[in-house]
Amino acid sequence: MDNSTDQRQYIRYPLGLEATAVVGNNAPIERCLVHTISHSGASMNLLVREEIVAGQNIMLGIAFPERKPPLNVIVKLKWVDMIQDDDQFNAAAGGVIVFVKEEDRKMLLDYAFKQVLAAEKTHDR
Repeated sequence: MDNSTDQRQYIRYPLGLEATAVVGNNAPIERCLVHTISHSGASMNLLVREEIVAGQNIMLGIAFPERKPPLNVIVKLKWVDMIQDDDQFNAAAGGVIVFVKEEDRKMLLDYAFKQVLAAEKTHDR
C-alpha cells in the first residue's frame, strides 16, 4: 500500500519495539514488530500463519524497555499487505488505536520521539 500521499492527522514516529500479538478469535501472531506509532495509529510487521484482514482487532503487548508488564494496545486494522521478500515477516499492517491507557500512549510517543531526536543528533555529527 502506498501511504506517501496520505493526509494524516498525526505524525507517525518510528518505534521499532517487539510485541506479543493476538488477532480476532485469539489467533496468535508468531512475531510482531511495531514499526511506527502516532497519537491514534500504529503500523507493524508480522509473521502470521493464518489470514488476517482489515477490520479485525489486533491485541498487542508491547515490550517496553525497562518496564514490566508490557504495554497493552488494541489496534483496529485498516490495511494488511502480504510481504514476499522478507526473511522475518510475511505481512505488514496498520490501523487505528482503539484502546490504550493514556499514560501508556504518552510513554510510547515519548520513547519514539526520543529515538527521532537521538537519530538526528547522530546524523548532525
